[in-house]
Amino acid sequence: MGTTGRSAPLRRTGSLLLLLGLELAAVLGLHWLGRVEGLRIGWGNPVPWVVSSPVQEVLGALLRTVGLVMAYWLLASTLIYLLASVTRLPSAVRAVSWATLPAVRRVADHALAVTLATSMVGGGTLGVAGPALAADRGRAGPPARKPVAAAQATGTSPQDAPTSTTGYTPDPAGQTPSTEETTPPTSEAPTTSRASTTAGFSGTLIEAKVTGSQVETAERRVRVDLGAKVRIRVEADRDEEVHLHGYDLSEDVAPGKPAVIDFTADAPGVFEVELEQARLKLFELQVQ
Repeated sequence: MGTTGRSAPLRRTGSLLLLLGLELAAVLGLHWLGRVEGLRIGWGNPVPWVVSSPVQEVLGALLRTVGLVMAYWLLASTLIYLLASVTRLPSAVRAVSWATLPAVRRVADHALAVTLATSMVGGGTLGVAGPALAADRGRAGPPARKPVAAAQATGTSPQDAPTSTTGYTPDPAGQTPSTEETTPPTSEAPTTSRASTTAGFSGTLIEAKVTGSQVETAERRVRVDLGAKVRIRVEADRDEEVHLHGYDLSEDVAPGKPAVIDFTADAPGVFEVELEQARLKLFELQVQ
């Protein structure tokens, strides 16, 4: 298990480096082929060159030029998509994703997700621990406290009052016992429209429904805490693929068969959830 866990990030990062290497090699190789006389277009006098050159040389030179343009496009679109993904700005990712091949986007998202997770576990430990420590400070105190009213009746502060699992509070000597039953305060999680819970799942549930080009969801940007358990559930009226960028998670969806993606939000940032083939954005996930 340990070897597999360590080798997966290396494979994903290696795939991205291999992709960039192949694209760069294609550019350099096609440039080198331009040294061959029969594979070089006579840009100085194109018309006489076409008329006087053999057909096979004209076709070869044209194919090399088209291949060179495509190689430059692949390399440039990959680098621009990587830069946009590093900024973690959904608008920048959307602006360049149309010009990037889906296979390239998958490799880039895979590698960036691994890089984020690795930096948090390794050199970025404080970035993860900081929010957790801040949350712990906000919850500092004994695990269970006596109600404030009962603490004031005994002349002690709520912090100094002994904890009790039965909810019973003795009345001070010399006072008439109270006939009212002290009810300990109950803590209820605040409800929010951005997420809900469902039976059998104790994390944050985010739901979306797609009908044609219309998306029904509680919020266009859903905020979750770093380290939270998240479930994304999407219904659609057609066969598609739901893709969570950044984390590089995807599931197929079909009519009557919703896509369900369960994961731990362990990488901070803003990530887009979309229908991959239609390029239809469902919502944005903000992890902080």
